[in-house]
Amino acid sequence: MPAFSTGGGAETRARAGGAAQPPAAPGGRGRMLAAVIARELTFPGGSSEECELSLQALAGGELLAADNVDLAIVAVTKLARADRDEARAA
Repeated sequence: MPAFSTGGGAETRARAGGAAQPPAAPGGRGRMLAAVIARELTFPGGSSEECELSLQALAGGELLAADNVDLAIVAVTKLARADRDEARAA
């Protein structure tokens, strides 16, 4: 996972076009990128309660089909830290 780290939430938001929670692109790759961005926005001081991007990453099962271990766990972990019911369903 460190290969994806950009080092900060402000830099991640700038790369994502300035959106606090950029929309997840369709398809496995888009969902994988959404999970990585969600992680990056959380660790440098972002709120774990901002879970929209993690929910988008997990929606429709595309992320689980493309990568059922590493990035799926990243998205679910963010939901679990925020004590969201969706973490149990995933």
